[in-house]
Amino acid sequence: MTSLEEAMPMLDVLYMTRIQRERFASEEEYLSQKDIYVLDTKKMSLGKKDLIVLHPLPRVDEIAIEVDDDPRATYFEQAKNGVYIRMALILLMLGNGNGQALLKGKCHTGVKCNNPKCITNSEDYLPKSFIGNGDTLECEYCDERLLMK
Repeated sequence: MTSLEEAMPMLDVLYMTRIQRERFASEEEYLSQKDIYVLDTKKMSLGKKDLIVLHPLPRVDEIAIEVDDDPRATYFEQAKNGVYIRMALILLMLGNGNGQALLKGKCHTGVKCNNPKCITNSEDYLPKSFIGNGDTLECEYCDERLLMK
């Protein structure tokens, strides 16, 4: 197939990815290809009613924003489910099949990790767990140390 329009009526699932600039031999070659496979509402109208559109996100310019409103665009649900899958895999890899809590520390009211890169500062659902050692608390996720007042 040489166009997305040609393929759309036959697809059950469309897995979109970005055109990767770094994979082209030259900037000119990349520029000649980058806008060929862009999904928009006109192309979506050619697809089946039960088409599923997936994308690993984040997108660059390969899916028009208006496609987000189409119920067949399931890439945000795909990303959300990916979070749960990664959480389950991490628990499995850590050997938590016996029901024991992975966190050994305690949550302290009003205390948060000072490390801006700590996962607890971007994932609000995680408990802010610290292990106490004298007048110091250590974040159980990133080992950042906080001095208690």
